[in-house]
Amino acid sequence: MGKYLNQLTLEIREGEHDERLEDLFNVTLILAVLVFLAVFCILLQLGCFENYSGALKPAPSIEWPVFPN
Repeated sequence: MGKYLNQLTLEIREGEHDERLEDLFNVTLILAVLVFLAVFCILLQLGCFENYSGALKPAPSIEWPVFPN
């Protein structure tokens, strides 16, 4: 396996085009993007990105007229 990887890296450095390697890269790139998107959506739905810090909440004694009637 090591001999194959060394030979493959030498071929790539010499400028030889490896179509199988390019196809493998394209597939793994698409899969990685899909996996990261799925994990982000799951974490977003679970509420992992919400900030529950007490320092960032507004003071309870101040009335904030955001939508005055």
